Amino acid sequence: MGRASTTHDDTTRQSEIRDRRELLDFRLPDFTRLAWTSDRARAVWQPRLSRIADAWTEIEWRSVAAGLRNCHLTRLVPEALADRAGLWARHGLATLPLGVEARTLKGYSNTPQPARPGDEVVHCVVVGQLSSCLELADAWRRSDTVEIGRLLGFPACCCSFFEDLWGNRQRIDTVWPMVEACAPPRPLEPRRLEHPATLANILWRFVGVRAVPHLPCRLDCAPSLEMAEDWLALGEREGLVEEVRWLRQLLATPIQWSALHGIAEIKSPLLKISTATDATPLEYTVRLTGDHYPEAGALAPTFPYRQGRQSPLTQSPAFLRGMEHPIETLTHRPAWFHTDNGFSSRHGMEQLHAPLVKVARRHLAELQGRILDLGCGNGALLKRICQGRSDLEPWGVDLDPGRIAHGHELLPDDRQTILCDDFFHWMIEGPGAKRRYALALLMVGRLSEVPESTARQLLASVTACCDALLLYRYPDRPGDPGPALRSMAARFGLGFESLVEHCGLAIPLAKEAIPPPVEPSPSPQEPGTDPNPAHHGIRPLHPTEG
Repeated sequence: MGRASTTHDDTTRQSEIRDRRELLDFRLPDFTRLAWTSDRARAVWQPRLSRIADAWTEIEWRSVAAGLRNCHLTRLVPEALADRAGLWARHGLATLPLGVEARTLKGYSNTPQPARPGDEVVHCVVVGQLSSCLELADAWRRSDTVEIGRLLGFPACCCSFFEDLWGNRQRIDTVWPMVEACAPPRPLEPRRLEHPATLANILWRFVGVRAVPHLPCRLDCAPSLEMAEDWLALGEREGLVEEVRWLRQLLATPIQWSALHGIAEIKSPLLKISTATDATPLEYTVRLTGDHYPEAGALAPTFPYRQGRQSPLTQSPAFLRGMEHPIETLTHRPAWFHTDNGFSSRHGMEQLHAPLVKVARRHLAELQGRILDLGCGNGALLKRICQGRSDLEPWGVDLDPGRIAHGHELLPDDRQTILCDDFFHWMIEGPGAKRRYALALLMVGRLSEVPESTARQLLASVTACCDALLLYRYPDRPGDPGPALRSMAARFGLGFESLVEHCGLAIPLAKEAIPPPVEPSPSPQEPGTDPNPAHHGIRPLHPTEG
């Protein structure tokens, strides 16, 4: 299939191309940096990009064997040169070295660099019929870019464009002028151009994706677009159907190029590319609109991204995370709300309850069942621990009927389990010990309000029917309650698993290890420890610092 020749109108329009950008007097070294928009985009498209790049390398030299052009110019590492030259020879093509260049290890390079001692190198070679290779080698020595372009099959208009832009004006980036040539005389917005993407799109060349081997003079250059169709059809005939399909998809994907101070940023739904460009004091932007959105492309409200379907606010990850830790609304409470529990202010009560609630809720995170507060006051602590957990059943016992009446107001659905009774009697001789509890709470000072024998009976009963026991002591003043709490606990044979802010987590000893009121006989067991508390029905809690 032949290419249409460049028309007189094309040549005239080409001569009218003027890059009106003001340039700064410096140029950054070549570089290319890639950043994927997501791990999924990378997982899906990185293997595809590799296959597309390999397919394009195959299409380039096969275009010569198929008679679509005279020569193919490529760069090869030394170890690959012999293998490729043999392959090309089997297809009747000669290989002629043109020189040695420094190897570009990453990405696309605007300009080849001469090799210096110690550099890794690549061989620049031309592939084709021997006579054509010799012609190109001669043009190469003369730096005749127009003749080189002709032998490589580039359209004449694009060769002239390249000669003017790169040769005469020393520019290194053709994106703005090639799109500006297609734009109306007065763009809608200064320094911003927009055009539908075509197969002459060269913005993906930094990752090896392109449909033409040259830099087109215009995004709608007719000879370049015809050339692209010829080459992609050749790729499909050579069995590269899937790679050609992916290539077409990417070239039809929305993409944006912007340049400022010598750095170009190319954004696509899959990745962002940063590279060197002509240095300008103002930002210039080109948007190529497309009719394809790639699989795994990022979603966002701005170009070149597609805006995703808005999920209801209540389904957003942030909202769901917030529901796991709801903000406690501050409901107005009468004074008895805190005075029933021995506090002079609501703030003081909630501040001292906070570490208890934290430890209890952490322990109960994956549990359900009864929660028992011995000496519950009006149940404010129970209410806070069980808040938002329908699978927890609050049980509280207190001797003061006024406090229990207030507890029925705070926990109206749990009136039958907020009880007015002496919790020592209720737990030792009453019905309390006949049930199982996931957690029991006890202020350790309560043990000093009764004879030691009664306190020890209570601990034995708690040990038998509670899976875990949280003991606490409110500090008399700000600071570490540890010494006073340890002293009180040691009196009743309680060994501490740990202490947290304003409360202690203690594990009762087995009944036979609880020291009697008199001096205990020597024992090899260290006082205040239990080698296997779970064996005795108490599962220790492991809170972190409050």
